[in-house]
Amino acid sequence: MPKIHSWELMDRAFSFERIRRYDFVEDNMNMLEHFQDNLNQNRQNSVNALNYARVCNTVQNNFSAKFHNGEFDAPRNTDPRQVALDEYNEGK
Repeated sequence: MPKIHSWELMDRAFSFERIRRYDFVEDNMNMLEHFQDNLNQNRQNSVNALNYARVCNTVQNNFSAKFHNGEFDAPRNTDPRQVALDEYNEGK
């Protein structure tokens, strides 16, 4: 099964690199990484999947509530396929 890469997506979702070093952000990202690693190590465990989904939503909601003036663009708001298609079409 493919690995989950939510931590990497969330890490790139901040428009200012400095925000990523805030304690609030570090704590949430560490929590997300912990549950992501648990799920990647045992994908068959439904408890890991439920915990990961809960934590992922919590972290994303925390960031969206605190950084709502363009500092954070939630990954769920962007379709990577559409971004790739737009970049491809611009290159023509």
